[in-house]
Amino acid sequence: MGKVRKKKTPVTAASATVSSSSSKPESSRKVIRQYHVLLKQQAQLEALPLQKRDAKTVQALEDIRAQIEDLGGLEFYQRMSAIGQGHDRGGGSEKVAISWLKDVYRADSRADSKPMLNLLEVGALKPDNYDLCRSWIKTTPLDLHSRHPSILEQDFLLMDETENREKWDVVSLSLVLNFVSDAKDRGRMLRLAWTFLVPGGHLFLALPLPCVMNSRYLTCERLTALMDAVGFSQLKERWKAGGKMIYVLYQKRAQIAPSSTEFFAKKVSEGAMERAARPQEKTVCSSGHIHVVALTLATGLVLFSGDVFSPSVESSVTRGSHMVPVMNELNPDVSLAGNHDFDFGYPHLSKLMEATKFPWLLSNIVDKATGQVPKGLSEFQVFERAGEWIGTVATWPANFQYKDMKEVGLDLSERLRGEHECDLVISLTHCRVPNDISLAKDLLALSPSAQAKNSVASSHGVDLILGGHDHLYYASKGMSAWEDYDITQDVLGAEADHGDVLVCKSGTDFRDLSEITLELETTTAGSIRKKVISRISGKKHSTKPGSKSSEKLTEILKTVLSSVSSTLKAPVCNSAVAMDSAAGNWFADVIRHAYDDTLAMKGCGGADGVFVCAGTFRGDSIYGPGQITLGDILEILPFEDPIVVLELDGNTIWDALEASLATWPAQEGRFPVISGFRVSWDSRRSPGERVLGVWLLNEVEESDSGHDPVSGHSTPSHRLVDGEPIQRTTDKTYKIVTRSYMAEGHDGFTALQRGEPLVDDEGGQIYSAIVRKYLMGSHYVNTMARLTETDVEHLHSTTKAAIGREKAKQGREQHRSKIASQWKHVAHLAVRWSRSRTHYQDHLNVCHLESMHSVDPFNGEKMRRGEECAGPQVNEKDDDLLTVSSSVDGRLKDEGR
Repeated sequence: MGKVRKKKTPVTAASATVSSSSSKPESSRKVIRQYHVLLKQQAQLEALPLQKRDAKTVQALEDIRAQIEDLGGLEFYQRMSAIGQGHDRGGGSEKVAISWLKDVYRADSRADSKPMLNLLEVGALKPDNYDLCRSWIKTTPLDLHSRHPSILEQDFLLMDETENREKWDVVSLSLVLNFVSDAKDRGRMLRLAWTFLVPGGHLFLALPLPCVMNSRYLTCERLTALMDAVGFSQLKERWKAGGKMIYVLYQKRAQIAPSSTEFFAKKVSEGAMERAARPQEKTVCSSGHIHVVALTLATGLVLFSGDVFSPSVESSVTRGSHMVPVMNELNPDVSLAGNHDFDFGYPHLSKLMEATKFPWLLSNIVDKATGQVPKGLSEFQVFERAGEWIGTVATWPANFQYKDMKEVGLDLSERLRGEHECDLVISLTHCRVPNDISLAKDLLALSPSAQAKNSVASSHGVDLILGGHDHLYYASKGMSAWEDYDITQDVLGAEADHGDVLVCKSGTDFRDLSEITLELETTTAGSIRKKVISRISGKKHSTKPGSKSSEKLTEILKTVLSSVSSTLKAPVCNSAVAMDSAAGNWFADVIRHAYDDTLAMKGCGGADGVFVCAGTFRGDSIYGPGQITLGDILEILPFEDPIVVLELDGNTIWDALEASLATWPAQEGRFPVISGFRVSWDSRRSPGERVLGVWLLNEVEESDSGHDPVSGHSTPSHRLVDGEPIQRTTDKTYKIVTRSYMAEGHDGFTALQRGEPLVDDEGGQIYSAIVRKYLMGSHYVNTMARLTETDVEHLHSTTKAAIGREKAKQGREQHRSKIASQWKHVAHLAVRWSRSRTHYQDHLNVCHLESMHSVDPFNGEKMRRGEECAGPQVNEKDDDLLTVSSSVDGRLKDEGR
């Protein structure tokens, strides 16, 4: 029997303003959020082809539809949205639009003879939003599902293009564009808005702020560029940090860019890729104009200061291979290898460097086995330009086994100015501004004015420092002149710059380029430095919306983005259960040991725990049971702020936890997700007094079968028990893994700003990249352990030990009861072993130590050659994929429920 469709309840002036318990802000917001989640889940299931819908899918779809009906159906959702626009809420977005339109059209002085403005309000929930302006604005409200006779029920995308061409003075898209699921339809909606507007007409756009601030694809700058491509010039913009909305007013230009929807989609994709790495580019040349794909000049050098292969969301898929054809097209003379270029391990970086067409430098990092710089890297490079011989070196601070930067700089100066007869030595560095300034003073990279007081001709050192790592643009005060940058301004971290040093840092994300011109002076015969810099001038080049793109790079980006998109379908693990909110526990467990090696090198051991917020994990979708794809992981973990480690005292941890729990029962993103410690709290108590106790968790090994005779490894199981309490004092500190976003004090976590960074935002990796490495390492270990005959002699000792432990575990499980089903059996393994510190350390480390190409679904070899990768290169039925299971395990216990 078919269902009877409910009649729509019309909106009236009275019904829109009735106050009830469900019209309170928290109630309406909660209802709206529930609808958004359910509608998205419904759309995902309905998009499945009929032949792929099994009984579970059909049942899940019916359950979702039933939940929507239980909430009151679409009509109730619209009523809640209308309440959200009520005057008791401070009004809707139309208030912003009206104030701007008054400014633009000078409505207060409009003559009676002037025609009224025709405004098309798309997505209107109430018919009277613009009633205050009815004397000078004639409004036509429309909505896909109208709830009022005065609101036209109409799909904007199906409006007659000829009939509406240049008909409207203003088009309002308030909270509309973000609900269009298809990218091409979003582009077509904007193009139709342009078509419908009169010449010089205005488009008012309102979006949720996270669509711009927390997106993998958009920033405010990219939104401006996209709208520029459609044919709009931005006039006004309003948003605030921590706010909910962004409002923008655009004006239609006389000329429109190519009108195809493919063009708009491509511009969106290019935006993602332009943020795909964090490079710092430096150019030393004597030419006036620079072309992005023809940088190398006969009289100049193109130098790059590292971090091109990572971090980025795209790198979480490609492990940096997508940047190889891009860099080969740019073709710098030499590049420094930055710390993030090692994010996926030295074996993989070796393949990336081997595929490039230019040399790589790293002067002060030592391979323990050889005592030399790692294979594939050079200590220095020497170039001849404009009749001068220039030596280039590259140094890091003490992050790895290294030689002191000053010591290496002086040693290489002696060698380059001696046997290699270099006239000039330039140092590429990968460290923070204060370190660069300090190094410049140590190595006497002095400005012309400082040289007048303290000659450097008879001293070894370098002549100029070009730094990476920091994401800011900076030219030191000692420069002679600089276009489009104020060298006299004070810069945070550059307090020691008194105009006496020569340091330049050229920003991030391929947004900036420094063009530097050097004028040299010959020193007296017998001097150590044959030439010194007598004048140095520069120019800051910045990419802007509408900047001309290279045709070759555009083709490369098209290939890269197509390859990345197809790989997102590849399975990377299995989930034994549906991944719900408890999945945060597993994700937190994964990152706890991500930086243990780095922390150990600093002499402070591994991390004590993890503290992130529930808003970290997104998706609003059903994941599992079954295969989890790479695209699922990126959808769950979309944010690009790095994972960092802070040293926090007990008092700070308690304060941060109280802030995290203060908004309960509101469904806020700040709710805590933890690992490594247990929290007892009481939701009945007042905010700020809810935490009852915090305890570190200790891992206890319990031998299950003692010893495996084949592998020679013991096979312990693990359980967690309460360790020492974390007292609310400042007497003791703990190493806590968290997000950079939280460490900066956002979302109420101001207490975390008191922490001392042990791994900062420049050294940290993004969440999705860490999880990707862990899953690849697990896949590799499982594959090697399952093989009956495996040659492991060529592998690192850490890898061999990890494979041995996995073999032992598999051997033990073969003797278990055959009664349990295979799925339950695998799920049991996942639960027992997910707690092991050694398990996580093993699988993260193996990804760094070995080549992962055999378990990588992305065909990096083809990508590095600039070829398109058609799809995943792994077996979708791979039994060696890790199986994970998440559950509520008592680590965060509400004693009040």
